[in-house]
Amino acid sequence: MIVVQDAGLKEKVAKVSGDQRFIAECSAYIVGVVQPDVGYSTVDMAIALDHLSLRAVEVGLGTCWIGDFDPEGIGRILGMPSDRQVTICMTVGYPFEKPRSRGRRRCAI
Repeated sequence: MIVVQDAGLKEKVAKVSGDQRFIAECSAYIVGVVQPDVGYSTVDMAIALDHLSLRAVEVGLGTCWIGDFDPEGIGRILGMPSDRQVTICMTVGYPFEKPRSRGRRRCAI
């Protein structure tokens, strides 16, 4: 994982992440990096970020999975080696508001 907190770098990665302004404003932009030819590294990275997301909520932080990003663009900005690949990104920070709980859905089985 690469944790981007520098304001200038967050501006750059926001531009190649669908130009989504909140990315430049978040506390940290987490970039999930894998070696594509190594076992289950992509699945392992998703699991790690999922756990990070759950823990962040426990300590009062908010997260957002980012689906719109240019992996090669982020790799160039961060100077990643060519044998690595960006597979997933996530913002982490303090939310502006705390959403109310929606409760659990019950299903009839």
